[in-house]
Amino acid sequence: MKKFIFILTMLLSSVVYVSAQEVISAAGETKSAAEYEVSWTIGEPVIATGSSGSYSLTQGFHQPKLTVTSTEIFADDLNIEVYPNPTREFVTINSDQLLENAEYALFSLSGEKLMEGKITNKTTKLNIESRASGSYLLKLTGENSRPLQTFKIVKR
Repeated sequence: MKKFIFILTMLLSSVVYVSAQEVISAAGETKSAAEYEVSWTIGEPVIATGSSGSYSLTQGFHQPKLTVTSTEIFADDLNIEVYPNPTREFVTINSDQLLENAEYALFSLSGEKLMEGKITNKTTKLNIESRASGSYLLKLTGENSRPLQTFKIVKR
């Protein structure tokens, strides 16, 4: 019976000491300069140490900030075609309905805006003959710059 009580006591006491990775620290601070930010607290257990040249970093359970990013939500009810793809000279943007206040922008894959304009008819033709061979992104936006659709265009 004493053995059973001892085992039960050990099991229950081990549950009490289970805790998540957290720090109750005496001090801490966050400093930032330009693009860099350093946060620290006193009292963290050490997990790993890394070094490069004369710099050394020892890290523990310090929790990072939550970073929220947005995603683009495209209109589902539009039937927009971009053709021919691949192409050599022209790209045609065709929609089954007139796109109110719509615009297009052609981007390189590095994000540079190469050309832009308004879509005023159901069919719009873009001349990309002078562009170098490669891949481009054609982004269509509606009223208030609301994203409609993005197409990958291959220029031969």
